[in-house]
Amino acid sequence: MNQRRVVVVGAGKVGLQIVRDLPREWSVTVVDVDGAALDAVPAQRGRGLEPTTPVHRVRGDASSRLTLDAAQLGPRVTLAVVTGSDAVNR
Repeated sequence: MNQRRVVVVGAGKVGLQIVRDLPREWSVTVVDVDGAALDAVPAQRGRGLEPTTPVHRVRGDASSRLTLDAAQLGPRVTLAVVTGSDAVNR
């Protein structure tokens, strides 16, 4: 079975909560234009003695195709856009 993937655009409170709440089996990439916000995103997901899975981080403007390519956004990837910018959220 293929691993499920999600790209979360926005590393604020809502984005971090999504990262925390997703099943560990999902591959997660977080995109944000703010490097400090990305630094707050944990590099690994997992609780206690569970095996951890990496969280990929991409710094860039999610309205740019280059940034979405860097995040490996494709047709079978779930996209969650939770930024404070209407231009990005469209």
